[in-house]
Amino acid sequence: MSRTRPTSLAELMDAPFRFVRREFRVLAPWAVLIGVSAAIPGLLNQVILSALGGMQGLSGNPAALMTWALLSQAAGLIGFALYFVGNFVLYTAVHRRLHGLELGVHEVLRGAIDSRLWIVTILEGMLNVVGLLLCGLPQLYLFPVLMPSLAIAMEEDVHTEAITRCFTLVHHAAADVRARATWGRAVALLHAVTFVTMSLTAVASAPIVVVMGVRTWRGLSDGTFTPEAMQDLALLPVWAQVPLSLLGGAATGLTLLYSVAARFHLYRDLVETREGTDLARALDAAEHAGG
Repeated sequence: MSRTRPTSLAELMDAPFRFVRREFRVLAPWAVLIGVSAAIPGLLNQVILSALGGMQGLSGNPAALMTWALLSQAAGLIGFALYFVGNFVLYTAVHRRLHGLELGVHEVLRGAIDSRLWIVTILEGMLNVVGLLLCGLPQLYLFPVLMPSLAIAMEEDVHTEAITRCFTLVHHAAADVRARATWGRAVALLHAVTFVTMSLTAVASAPIVVVMGVRTWRGLSDGTFTPEAMQDLALLPVWAQVPLSLLGGAATGLTLLYSVAARFHLYRDLVETREGTDLARALDAAEHAGG
């Protein structure tokens, strides 16, 4: 349905929340599974470090320190890969629920190899590299504009055209006086998603921050605050690491779910805005012609 007025920021942010709340029982398990899976490699790395006595225990064994460093790098790469692929899986799940389709395991997991998502993501990565080479200034413009790119790739079944389609939709909406707030809404939505992510992560990390503060105070008080001890500030007992890591992973997955849903709704808002402005222009032209 087209409309001739811009969506308010409250409406734009509320729509993904309502969708996630409505589909929570179906989509939340996928989101939590993705977030927890991505957190497990880092958790295993911390458990191994705890078992070896932390950095203080490794400081006198160069071979063990090098081995742990390699394991740490591998854990980071594996965690990133699981999150990266899980993002595609969640896009597929959200897309299917938006169209009223069931979430069969085979159909959802196929999102991990969806060529549309891979191609668009690679193109976005190339644009981001160019932005970094230009001191990051172009990214202030590109990030909000490209937010719905993966949603466009799935909704319109396109590959490289999803990038140009982002620019077309945003610029068409922003060019009309009745939809000029589109750019501001996109930027605000981007920051809102980031704020939600940071808030959930901060809640999950609060115990670690408390432990770091206590250990720092004690180390400074008794003179045992060595460089190795500083690296072990956030190292918690295994019984505490496991639930906190899993809780943080689950929070990350649920935040990703909202973020993905927001991008689909932003795309739909841009399409409806374009249809609305086109309809308004056609009605204005007909009115002037009739007059």
